[in-house]
Amino acid sequence: MSAPALCSPTRTGVLTGADADAALAGMGLSESLLTGACAGGIRTALGLYSPLKPPTAFGSTLWFEIVGGLRAALSAEGWTQMDVLNASRAVSPDGTLSIGAVGGDEATGRPGRGPRNARGRGRAFIEEVLADETPSTSRLTAHQLVLDLLPDLLDRPSGGPRAWLLLYHWDAARARVRLELSLPAAVDDGVVTVWETRILLPPVRLTAPELSGLGEPLPDDVVDFVVRRA
Repeated sequence: MSAPALCSPTRTGVLTGADADAALAGMGLSESLLTGACAGGIRTALGLYSPLKPPTAFGSTLWFEIVGGLRAALSAEGWTQMDVLNASRAVSPDGTLSIGAVGGDEATGRPGRGPRNARGRGRAFIEEVLADETPSTSRLTAHQLVLDLLPDLLDRPSGGPRAWLLLYHWDAARARVRLELSLPAAVDDGVVTVWETRILLPPVRLTAPELSGLGEPLPDDVVDFVVRRA
C-alpha cells in the first residue's frame, strides 16, 4: 500500500465523531466544554434580547456572551487570557495554541461546505492567520489515524500559539447553533478562505421552555446595512 499523499494548504481535513473527540482530547478539550460555553452564551443573549434595542444588539451580545463563556470554561482548565488589538483569545497551558470565538456564515458546522467568518476581522486576526500560513505536513486522508495528526496540528515552529477559531452560527429559523473548532490556513481581507482542519461539533438546540416568551420570529444576528449617498 502506498503512503498517503501529504496535504496541500488548499485541502481541508474535516473531523467528526470519534476522530473529532480524539483531536479535541489531544488539545486538552472536550465537546461538552465547547458546546456548553456556546449554549450558555445563546441562552444569556436571548434572555437579554429586546426588540426595542438596536438591530445590531443581539448579534453583539451573542458574541460577548460566547467569548466570555468560552474563556471562563477554558480558564477553569488552566488556560490564560490574551487580548491583542481587541482580539480576545484563550491560550493553552503549554502555549501551543489559542482559541477565539467568531460568528460564522450558514456553512458553519456542515461537512460538505466551506464556511467563512461572517464578518471581516482586523489586523491582529490577519497577522495570526498569516503566521500559520506554512505548507502543511499533516496527513488528512480518510484512512489516516487522527492521533497521527495531533503533533502536526499542535506544532507551531515559529514559537507562538496556533490560532484556532470556534466558529458558531445562530440558525434562528431552527433555534439552534451550529459549531466547529477550525484552524485557518489563508485569509483575504479579514475573511478566512481556506481551512487546514475543521473539527465539527454537534449543534446546540434550544428547547421550547427556553424559547417561551420570545415571540416570533426569533432575533437574528445578521444585519445588512444599506449605504446611500446623501
